[in-house]
Amino acid sequence: MSGNDISMAALSLLGKLVRSDLTSLKAQAWLLTQLCQILNTEAGILFWLDQVEGRTVVKKTLGGETARVALVSQVVETGLVAEAILTGQPVRVDNVSAEARFDPAVDAWEGFTVHSLMCVPLVWAGETLGAIEVLNKRGSPFDTRDQEVLTALAAAIARVMVDIQGARQLQEANVRLEIRRRELLRSRNILRALFDSTPTSMYIVDRDYVLDAVNMNRAGLVGTHPKELVGRRCYEALFQRTRLCQACLVGGTFKSGEATRRTERRPQPDGGWQVLEISTYPVYNESGHVIQAILFEEDVTERRRLEASLVQSEKLAAVGQLAAGVAHEINNPLTAIIANAQLLQRGRSGQDIEVQDMLDLIVRASERASQVVRNLLVFARQERFELAPTDLNETLRRAMALIQHELSVRSIRLVSDLGENLPLLMASQDQLQGVWINLLVNAVDALDEEPGEIRVTSRKVEDEVRITISDNGRGIPLDHLSHIFEPFYTTKDPGQGTGLGLFVCHHIIEQHGGDILVESQPGKGTEFTVRIPLAL
Repeated sequence: MSGNDISMAALSLLGKLVRSDLTSLKAQAWLLTQLCQILNTEAGILFWLDQVEGRTVVKKTLGGETARVALVSQVVETGLVAEAILTGQPVRVDNVSAEARFDPAVDAWEGFTVHSLMCVPLVWAGETLGAIEVLNKRGSPFDTRDQEVLTALAAAIARVMVDIQGARQLQEANVRLEIRRRELLRSRNILRALFDSTPTSMYIVDRDYVLDAVNMNRAGLVGTHPKELVGRRCYEALFQRTRLCQACLVGGTFKSGEATRRTERRPQPDGGWQVLEISTYPVYNESGHVIQAILFEEDVTERRRLEASLVQSEKLAAVGQLAAGVAHEINNPLTAIIANAQLLQRGRSGQDIEVQDMLDLIVRASERASQVVRNLLVFARQERFELAPTDLNETLRRAMALIQHELSVRSIRLVSDLGENLPLLMASQDQLQGVWINLLVNAVDALDEEPGEIRVTSRKVEDEVRITISDNGRGIPLDHLSHIFEPFYTTKDPGQGTGLGLFVCHHIIEQHGGDILVESQPGKGTEFTVRIPLAL
């Protein structure tokens, strides 16, 4: 081509570039073919910069009349292309065989012989995006006009790529925003579902005691929908009062920014009492001021009943242990008295009637006392269990639910991993539930520092079921481990425990044909493993 023809062809290509999408391999190959035709070269290469693990990598698009169309990625550290990219200046070489800087692995490709080359960096707004290279000009060496044409085309290519990247980034940003919007909507729906499905009554009030949110459970207690309550004052909408509830602690939360908890007893239509634990938690704004309070009303009536039942069980166990000890101490001398009286009876047979009557009286009285001892022993060992097919996991879930509020208040993480399809056991549901509550409460008491964690697992292992309850608390000293199942033995501070809890737990599990194992490391935590056979 003449100089004018080259210029016209270049201008035509520039016009097409503005409307092109150079992100596809096909479009890049077309560009290289057009460029080779304009500059009368055999081949061309496009280099796009990228950063991988701190090293400069180029994606090479190979094209032209004699070159195969391909995409190659490689590290660029040497060669004439690297020089053009690093300096931002064009490189023109008419005889590469005499050029020591030439690196065929980077500046060309395997199997292609290079005689001459010209490389121009792709620069836009001071940023180097890559480079464009043409190889082996036919008929004459590269000249200044060739360099000017390639430089102009390189600038246009860089501008098109920047525009394409900008449009793509905008599109990606819009996609991310849409994804984020959907995630927020999904999170809101999940939180609303959790808020409404939790069995605990929950509602949120502002500093004027106006309801901002009410869950379905709490709204159901007044026979309406949450939407009908939002915007009204809590004491009017929920309690049909004209002023603040007398024992309300929400004001204290707004004033101090601290959580509060209190217990309230409410009369029921059947004449009983509902026991509620009411907790308040502050909600802060960006400035650190309390603007709302979240209230939890947890029905702990059943938990208190079970706690009372467990206390009663501990008392019965203590009485039984005492009875067994007393019976043992009395039984030995009674046995001696009866044996010796009977010997005397046989030795004096037919002799003094008055003495014989006294011996008979001793034997009868001793036998009555022995019966009392036997009754004490029966009481000490008697069981009130009502065995029935029992879902072990359900007893665990109920026990965990009963202490869930305590865990939340103390920021203790409860991790449950209950085995699926566990077989039903012939067991006492209430007694087992009492065991789990006792072990869980002990785990809570062992957690002195945050973050505390309690793990509960259940598994079927061969012909038995194993339940583990572990914590990452302070642990039990080694010299205490051998005594923890003894009655009245406790590692807790004075006034914090009776020492009968683990004794009762051990007794209950034994009556189910199982056992309790314990492993503990001071400062790291404790793990109790309960093993119960599938068949008693």
